[in-house]
Amino acid sequence: MNTEPTTKIESTKPTIVLVHGAVEDSSLWTHGVIQGLQRAGYPVACFSNPLRGVANDAAYLRSLLDTIKGPVILVSHAYGGAVITQGGGRPQGQGPDLRGLPYARRRGIYQ
Repeated sequence: MNTEPTTKIESTKPTIVLVHGAVEDSSLWTHGVIQGLQRAGYPVACFSNPLRGVANDAAYLRSLLDTIKGPVILVSHAYGGAVITQGGGRPQGQGPDLRGLPYARRRGIYQ
């Protein structure tokens, strides 16, 4: 998996990392979500969730987060919620500058 964001954008806005659930792949986010975020000036990275169990998937997510400079917002759908909760949770100063963990649903967002 390429863990680098596909487009390097110098921005003061946080990088949005999109994490899909168990019954879809990263293409879930290609139906306007990525494009809308990029139009609004947000750097975006899609995490290809390997679906090998929450602990393994969270560790893999952490490896992506370690490559991102600056603030991060993790956005998940379905099973991805467990992954971002575990993968994003580290003591302050020992991980990404995490700014939020919104949980997406089919229509709208849980916060």
